[in-house]
Amino acid sequence: PVACVTCHERQTASYGTSMHGIALKAGDASAPTCKDCHDSHEVLPPSEPGSLLHFKNLTKTCGECHDTEAAE
Repeated sequence: PVACVTCHERQTASYGTSMHGIALKAGDASAPTCKDCHDSHEVLPPSEPGSLLHFKNLTKTCGECHDTEAAE
């Protein structure tokens, strides 16, 4: 099991207050967790073009679950 909070306390707190974190706390087992959007330790800052969260990659990354929004 992944325990991001062990090393990433601030980021884990931020996730907990996000829409995805709130959905997970409410019992939505399909809510994405950190590794769904960031992979494991192959994490790059969003400013890097190779990052899954770089603005040029958001349509593909977020579109995995949010197809309507990605199409827009």
